[in-house]
Amino acid sequence: MANIKEVMKVAIKDITKELRLNKYPTVKFDDENTNYVMCASGTHTVVGTWFSKTIKESECDYVLHINKTALSTILKRYAVIFCNKQAAYDFTYLLICHELRHMWQF
Repeated sequence: MANIKEVMKVAIKDITKELRLNKYPTVKFDDENTNYVMCASGTHTVVGTWFSKTIKESECDYVLHINKTALSTILKRYAVIFCNKQAAYDFTYLLICHELRHMWQF
């Protein structure tokens, strides 16, 4: 059985190829108190007024932010709920797929 770091590497490699992302994402582990488990980030350029704005351009920074504390907590919960450590690995893989999809959307 793989460890969580191996699962993350495989997921990033697989999905970067599948989505044909322009760059290979870098991973940044955050220890701070944040309200996410994982997130992708980027910037938007908007035009318009206060009440009517349109996104003119968006750009991904290709950084996958991971909150280590939140990820550890949720992985333990999944392993206990499903009585199976593999469920935690599968959840991690799917979560990375979800966040890299956001990168693709940028």
